[in-house]
Amino acid sequence: MGVRVSHNSIGMSGESEWAAGRPPVMTTLSPASSINAYIEELASSATVEIASAQPGWTRTPDALEQALTKTESCLAKGVRVRTIYQHAARFNEPMKEYVRRATELGGEFRTVADSHFDRMVLVDRRVAVISTANDHVTATAIADPGVVGFLVDLYERAWSHGKSFNLTGPRAASTEVVPEIRTRIKELLMAGHSGAYIARRVGLRKRAYDNHVAAIKVELGASNLVQLGVLLAREQQGVRQDQAAVS
Repeated sequence: MGVRVSHNSIGMSGESEWAAGRPPVMTTLSPASSINAYIEELASSATVEIASAQPGWTRTPDALEQALTKTESCLAKGVRVRTIYQHAARFNEPMKEYVRRATELGGEFRTVADSHFDRMVLVDRRVAVISTANDHVTATAIADPGVVGFLVDLYERAWSHGKSFNLTGPRAASTEVVPEIRTRIKELLMAGHSGAYIARRVGLRKRAYDNHVAAIKVELGASNLVQLGVLLAREQQGVRQDQAAVS
């Protein structure tokens, strides 16, 4: 299966199409092999920066080795490389080893509690590639300056709130990021989201997510999810009252 395209394809230069008077376009990419090939070609043309968000931390050793080779190639030609992962990546040893080696080469990594967007790659702030399906078999390449500018701003906000990917042991990592993960789980539970959705948002497997929910229930003294919802509502109300008192 080849690349599925909506409207016209985006050229690697991007600006040349705008200069020629053609309107900005979006390109639909599928399957995964076509997405990867497109991103590789786009990355090879980068001259300033490649910034990416990679929710989910499950990567095979081969995939991580390939990623390291590509990262090294970009850094060698002076291109800045930044990546945002979810906090859960800090507990994955192969991922930590990749980050250690890539950091030594000059790569920059941060983690966040919640992935507010799916996989995204921004190249030189002129083209964005975003995942448009949860199974990551379809993506959209965007060259519209307004849309790309919006995505860059979204990325920078996430980057500014992220924590540096410190290569610490599980205990230190837990101290640093678990409270933030559990706070976000509470917020998403209060918003009425399903467990599967929340687990994906914070980058956890089902068992790990269930363990966090169990810990939150113990913390608040809840015996079931219904009671947990009531106690979370009370906790949230208390926070609002405290904030009102301070203001």
